[in-house]
Amino acid sequence: MNKLLSVRDISVAKKSVLVRADLEGEMDSARLRVTKELVGYLREQGAERIKVIGHKGSIAMVEELGVDINWD
Repeated sequence: MNKLLSVRDISVAKKSVLVRADLEGEMDSARLRVTKELVGYLREQGAERIKVIGHKGSIAMVEELGVDINWD
């Protein structure tokens, strides 16, 4: 049986990372807090580029994360 990997099980140093986050809801939601923690962890681990994708309606939350926004 395959083991489900966590972000802590892989090296993200010098890599681009794509995070799919459900950012709909309140600005102080647990989902936003967890996503902010993940982005912080990825930065600490040396990720070169971090992209967070979600719904277009969540632009304020993405700005709160302090990452680039790309609505391609």
